Amino acid sequence: MFTFVSSTLFCVPSQGGTFTVSNLGGTYGMKQLCAIINPPQSGILAVGSGAIGAEWLKTFKGYVENPESMLL
Repeated sequence: MFTFVSSTLFCVPSQGGTFTVSNLGGTYGMKQLCAIINPPQSGILAVGSGAIGAEWLKTFKGYVENPESMLL
């Protein structure tokens, strides 16, 4: 999270959760999911399958641990 004070950008460390993963699953015949970001979350991933979400998290983890790889 960032904030501006007197035309200067400061990084404000977030507290609590910063990212949410939500899974629609296959129960109760649901076909749609509307993901809502709740503070202090900064992002949310809504998927219809746990396997897809797990694969995405694996890739995301790799980028977080090695951000230079996103530049290639």
